[in-house]
Amino acid sequence: MAIKKEIENLEFKNRAMRDTIANLQLGLFTIFCVFTLLVVILVKTNIEREHHLKDLQAQINDNRDSMRRNAVRIVHLEQEDRVIRERIESDE
Repeated sequence: MAIKKEIENLEFKNRAMRDTIANLQLGLFTIFCVFTLLVVILVKTNIEREHHLKDLQAQINDNRDSMRRNAVRIVHLEQEDRVIRERIESDE
């Protein structure tokens, strides 16, 4: 009778240990999935940020080039204005 009780007790402990191991495996798998998802999100966010920074840098360069072209146009227009004023003054 005592041996039968001991066997039932060991079977119960064995079942409890198997459940504990299964829960630990499920917990580890969940942690791994969450970690993988977090890494994917961070990498994707970093890639998007790099693309956005490259776009902003391209816009800055375009604006800088446009400002240079406008400055050159202004200088040419001022020179043309000066030449026209000199012609008008010399014709009078």
